[in-house]
Amino acid sequence: MKNLIILLLALIVISGCGETQKKITDNNTKTDSKSISEIKSDDQSSNKIKKLIAGQNPSFKMLNTSPSDYLEKEFNLYGFADLSNYYNYKYNDANKSHYSIELIDNDFNIMWIYFSKETNKKLFELLGDKNKVPLKIKAIIKTSRFEDYQTQALLEGLSWEELN
Repeated sequence: MKNLIILLLALIVISGCGETQKKITDNNTKTDSKSISEIKSDDQSSNKIKKLIAGQNPSFKMLNTSPSDYLEKEFNLYGFADLSNYYNYKYNDANKSHYSIELIDNDFNIMWIYFSKETNKKLFELLGDKNKVPLKIKAIIKTSRFEDYQTQALLEGLSWEELN
């Protein structure tokens, strides 16, 4: 009799768990199938952006290794952008006139790019609402903002475009 009661209790517990597991699985299946399609489109876009970053010339490493080689030359950079509060060298007092943007490449190298506040409010709002926004940025290292002893490329942003 004691064994029969234990067996019945075991069956009740197992059958109850089965229903719970089925409900969990059903709910997860709906969520997962939705997420998978979103992830697939994000992956395709992300891969495209990562290829653009990998193929850019000059690379972040090149710019930071020898910034004086790129004075007054315009170039395009690709990366994932965020707002920053980093101001250094001849941009040290630029927080009143420029937004500081950090651009990150595939290897987590960072470039700081400064955009005029007068003409780039939309960029500020975009980066204020999102994290790690993929951007194409046209930039320049201005001679007037470069110090001879400077070991880091700090760039002036000329234009930007959100990548999808």
